[in-house]
Amino acid sequence: IEVERVAGRETYIASGEKLVEVIQPRVEEMFELVDRELKKSGYKDLITAGVVLTGGCSLLRGIKEVSEKKLGLPTRIGYTRIKEPEELTSPIYATAVGLILYGIKKREEFISKDKLGVRIKEWLKEFF
Repeated sequence: IEVERVAGRETYIASGEKLVEVIQPRVEEMFELVDRELKKSGYKDLITAGVVLTGGCSLLRGIKEVSEKKLGLPTRIGYTRIKEPEELTSPIYATAVGLILYGIKKREEFISKDKLGVRIKEWLKEFF
């Protein structure tokens, strides 16, 4: 994998093995920290449905299994439920799309009273 460096320096070619060697311990550490904070906050026992991972890191191979092992909770990767545009079905956009849909749902009354809001609502419905 080609890694760009800052300030115009030569790119660095990293092997997949080297990346795994660096990234895997950080991913494990991240879930250990999350687990510790969940326990400290008292919320750990309240999570009954499990964990949903979103964002670019959720695409890391094996992250679901690491999450389940370190947190002791069922884990899934969160994909959007929209069909088009296809690019927005990725977990990378799941949180953003979810927040938009939540905002639409909660603001529906306000938007329906506003002519500009109606046009925005109809435009967004085309995508979601």
